[in-house]
Amino acid sequence: MPLQDFTSSSDIDWTKSVHDIDLQLYDKYGLTDDERQFIETHVKAME
Repeated sequence: MPLQDFTSSSDIDWTKSVHDIDLQLYDKYGLTDDERQFIETHVKAME
């Protein structure tokens, strides 16, 4: 797993909602629609 930059200079806007951050990460790592759908249907949110 690549290290993430959590600073304000990151290419990810960490102030967004968890869902919006997920979408940014999907784009960053080039996930396909099938991969995104798999994650959305198989991974449960942490509570």
